[in-house]
Amino acid sequence: MQYPKGLKKVFVGGLFGRFDYCIDFAENGRGESGITIVTAPNGYGKSTILRLIDDLLGGRFAQLSRTSFENLVVETADKNGVMVERTIKSGDNDSQEIDLKFTKLNSKTAWKITITPISDPEIDDDFGASHATSFMQLERIVERDLGLRRIGPREWRDPNDGRIFNREQLTMLVEDHQAWGGRNRRSEPEWLTTFRTNLPVLYIPANRLRAAIRASGPRRPRGGEMVEVISDRVLDQIRRFNARYAGIGRELEQDFPSRVIEAIGSKEAIEHGEIVRLMDHVRRRESEYQELGLLSETQTRHVSLAIKDPSALLVLGIYLRDIERKLESLKETAERLRIFIETLNSMLLFKQLRVAPDIGFQLIGSDGKTIPLRSLSSGEQHLIVLLGEIVFGSVESSIVLLDEPEISFHPDWQERFTDVLAKVVRINRCMIIIATHSPTLIKDDWWDSVVELADQVRQ
Repeated sequence: MQYPKGLKKVFVGGLFGRFDYCIDFAENGRGESGITIVTAPNGYGKSTILRLIDDLLGGRFAQLSRTSFENLVVETADKNGVMVERTIKSGDNDSQEIDLKFTKLNSKTAWKITITPISDPEIDDDFGASHATSFMQLERIVERDLGLRRIGPREWRDPNDGRIFNREQLTMLVEDHQAWGGRNRRSEPEWLTTFRTNLPVLYIPANRLRAAIRASGPRRPRGGEMVEVISDRVLDQIRRFNARYAGIGRELEQDFPSRVIEAIGSKEAIEHGEIVRLMDHVRRRESEYQELGLLSETQTRHVSLAIKDPSALLVLGIYLRDIERKLESLKETAERLRIFIETLNSMLLFKQLRVAPDIGFQLIGSDGKTIPLRSLSSGEQHLIVLLGEIVFGSVESSIVLLDEPEISFHPDWQERFTDVLAKVVRINRCMIIIATHSPTLIKDDWWDSVVELADQVRQ
């Protein structure tokens, strides 16, 4: 199962001044499964490789420059690619700057950008106190140019989309802002922008319960509230489903009379047995969607199968086929929700997840009472957040970068989780790259998907 927009190969040279790695995503079972599992002892850089890929494809070049590496090559399955070369140099007033040179693979086309790191004593990096501009001096840029507002001693908020930035994230944002001004007024070249935007990426970090997310209003999502955000996303999926279902219905209703008249005029006929088959199929599908919380009511509950008149059968057949088309067009949305619900209900103990069209999802205890999402254990919250991000967040992403999914997971959850990821790969047509320590997560039938970084290190 190969995906033309996915990655074929990534090479990182001089990582931390020590390691050279090459990951071939098409090798062994990785190309067929769409899942690559990167494993190594602590300190070998497996999580850093995920961040490098995310920073490059996300256009966060200041953040990319902060990682210690010499060169990075990202190649796609359709033979496009980019090489990034990182060089540290001395700037004005004995400060240090970083050059990033981007070269299109199999071409001499290149582009360079210079980053001036910002000094912040709370952020560890390669430069110590030698940065050109202090963090405190740049706070005016945050409000004046970026429009962010301080909401705490270590947090800033974007009033336009609700994003929350911590101190380190804000530093990267200001560095990127500075990098695109001054001597680097030239915009990013079109070939690089095209390469990046053709590879939409979803990065799910290890600290996912406190990951920065978008909020639709003034409410500030923090800490364990990420699990509530996932519930909001489920609710959004339900609303989108119903909106699309209604939209397709309106389209079909517009020409329903003309299709009926045309069918009657052509003396088209439909057998009673076909009506029974269609009715059975539609009712089963409607029932399934209702159980998933996607439909509040069905369209076939009042339809009688006692009709014998040929013209009436013809009209009923057209009507049922229209419903069948509407339900079939939303099959993938229903399948994603099914994966989410069935996986959680098979793993969570003493509670069941229920989805409602008006509230998102609820967890019901064995005593029938609703369980507040914030009261769940860390492991349960990790499971819900991780699964929700992967199932619903990867719909428009060709690459999912997943850092240490085993965090807070019981060994039984770890054993079952890779098979769940395989279902997501199939339904969302994405590729998943995992950084993990856990041999339990890998299991016997997934070793062909493993890349062991320690095997590439010269002792």
